[in-house]
Parts: sequence; structure tokens; C-alpha cells
Amino acid sequence: MSIFDGAMGNCMFARGLTAVTVEMTTRFRHPVLTGREATVSARITRSSHPLYLLQAEIVQDGIVKAIAKAKFYDQPKLADELEECK
Repeated sequence: MSIFDGAMGNCMFARGLTAVTVEMTTRFRHPVLTGREATVSARITRSSHPLYLLQAEIVQDGIVKAIAKAKFYDQPKLADELEECK
């Protein structure tokens, strides 16, 4: 699910890390209703540089609707390459 990938990628970026997704699993618990506010959050659960484990969740109306776990790999040279493209 791209919303999870984006949330976890932003979590890494907020810590000054440029990382790529290696693996992700998603568990859907309840339907997410459209037209209603939902919150997406992500956090690093374990790190052993350059590999990071993250978890994210979607909460709507106080209920966890879906969770994802992922492995991210830090790619510091990728930031330099992206800067060159500007």
C-alpha cells in the first residue's frame, strides 16, 4: 500500500536518511471508510545501520484499520544522485 510506503519513507527522511523499501507486509483489519478522517503514523522499531525496520498504521475513529511492517535500506548516495537531477 503506497500510503504506508510514503509514511515510512517520510519517517526515514525526517531523520536525515535516504532509504529505499526492501520488503513490506500489510495486514488489513477493517475497511477504511472514504470521506472520513484517518491518521497514518510510522515509526522505526529497530535499526542496525544500514537496515531499518519500521511499522506504520492507519487509525480511523479510534480503531486501527491496517498495519504494515517494512524493511528499509539506507542509501546515502541516492540523495546525492537526486540532487544532481535538479
